[in-house]
Amino acid sequence: MAEQATAGLQASTAEELAAARWLDAEQAAMRQVLAWAMDHDPAAAARLADALGWWWLLRGRLPGQYGLLREVARRAETGSDGWCAVQLRIILAAVFSLDLTGALEHATALRDAAAGRGPSRELADGLFGRAIALENLDRPGEAAEEARGRWPWPGKSATRSGRSWP
Repeated sequence: MAEQATAGLQASTAEELAAARWLDAEQAAMRQVLAWAMDHDPAAAARLADALGWWWLLRGRLPGQYGLLREVARRAETGSDGWCAVQLRIILAAVFSLDLTGALEHATALRDAAAGRGPSRELADGLFGRAIALENLDRPGEAAEEARGRWPWPGKSATRSGRSWP
């Protein structure tokens, strides 16, 4: 249901409002489901955290989920689709929390995990996250080199999740 609501957040204005209100009303239930999944089904926890990421971002709550997202990623299988999706949310939470070194670390981990996949959305997210972190760490030359040297714009077939930044 959270994934359906997230799709609504990215749709028309009426659907976005309805989805946001549903997630607002179900906030406590989503938190309980996420806590249960973290202990019993880390892959499901990663999917749920990724789905809730848009809502947290739109509601200005993403920085407050930084620790939770790191714990979800810690429990997920490194390099899995869910782990990669959560890493993207962590990168954004770190940037919005002004933990630029943390953002760089997570973006590097995402880039490195996705590098073996060839051109993919996950690799693009890792490289983009690194470029954002490096730029904000006042390292623009490295940021430009990172983006210029290895930017893998994936085709539709390479985009497994269909997600877009952020």
